[in-house]
Amino acid sequence: MGPVSAVAGQDMITYTILVGNNGPSVARNVIVNDAVGFLSGVQYSLNGGSWNAWGGSISLGNLSSGNVTTILIRGLVPASTLGTLNNTVIVNSTTTDPYLSNNTASAITNVNTVADVYVTKSAPVSVVAGQSLTYNLSVGNVGPSVARNVNIYDILASEILNAQYSLNNGSTWFNWTGSLAMGDMNSGSVINILIRGNVSAAALGTINNTASVNSTTFDNFTDNNTASTSTNITTVADVYVTKSGSVSAVAGQDTVNYLISVGNVGPSVARSVILSDMIPAMIFNPQFSINGGLNWSVWNGTFVVGDLNPGDSLQIIIRGNLSSDALGVLNNTVNVNSSTFDPYLVNNTASALTVVSTVADVFVVKSGSLV
Repeated sequence: MGPVSAVAGQDMITYTILVGNNGPSVARNVIVNDAVGFLSGVQYSLNGGSWNAWGGSISLGNLSSGNVTTILIRGLVPASTLGTLNNTVIVNSTTTDPYLSNNTASAITNVNTVADVYVTKSAPVSVVAGQSLTYNLSVGNVGPSVARNVNIYDILASEILNAQYSLNNGSTWFNWTGSLAMGDMNSGSVINILIRGNVSAAALGTINNTASVNSTTFDNFTDNNTASTSTNITTVADVYVTKSGSVSAVAGQDTVNYLISVGNVGPSVARSVILSDMIPAMIFNPQFSINGGLNWSVWNGTFVVGDLNPGDSLQIIIRGNLSSDALGVLNNTVNVNSSTFDPYLVNNTASALTVVSTVADVFVVKSGSLV
């Protein structure tokens, strides 16, 4: 006799075997054979005695008519077991047996599988837009059975670009498509997965992410089949400005030109960039161009650049007529700022010096008459 059902990796099956002799003679050299290699750690007990390792058969010696011997055989159902366990015990004796139909007995046990798969996930509390974000996932099987056809799913937020994953702690990376087939997982096994991607330089707010795991094996506890993280996005943009101008100019004659370049080193998009340049009072009718001098507009001291992506820059030309009253050196400074946090302000201003020279063609005219 044996149990009707058992859970793989959890239950220990015990078979009860009764070996008897209906006589009329003594049964000589009685041997019981029971191949239970499908169980692990198999032991037997004879007539309620101590437990010993089971080798597949046992010699009971001579069995008198009417006597019955009880054998218990037990073993653990391995976690990888599937389907049905069919077990047959056979008894024989060197004494002639006129009725062989009762020399075998069988027990059938249906094997059920249960695997508690789980996923955990961690992520940084915050990340800078334009930089890399890495998720650390652990997928495991508490058991007791082997978890078949395990799959992990993780649909990343649209702000995460060029996603990759690694199964060897970052030594090798592959493109992440949103899911990964893990195959079968033994009870107690754990697989660590790294998923990384570049956070869009334009990202704002919070990145919420959820990973989930499932298996074709029945899971009796699904509360741990999902794991979520939230990462706050911070923005940092190093905007800069450079400026060059006419080294020298003649008062009342020359046009002073300034070439300004404003850009964003990143890593995030620089929002609401504004350029300020208060042109010296000795320069009249200032104009600016953002297309290399093809078109000109009146310069009023500031220009709204707007948003600048990392690596982008804009060139601005400012020109004006130098007053005839100008003297000395013109010192002109341009400034750039953004509503995005700038960690490096040293490059937010730039200056250009123009030496003013004066030239005046004085003349005299004289005329006379005869008296």
